[in-house]
Amino acid sequence: INAVNALHGRFFSGRTVIGNYIPTQSYHKLFPESASTTTQLKSSF
Repeated sequence: INAVNALHGRFFSGRTVIGNYIPTQSYHKLFPESASTTTQLKSSF
């Protein structure tokens, strides 16, 4: 949520960044392998 709020409306390379939320079911349709993933990502900080 914070990432979308922080990035939405900013400019990058002369273009406006548009941040949107996507429902979990829609995300899994776009990236089917994510539905069965059990390994969590590690933070870089």
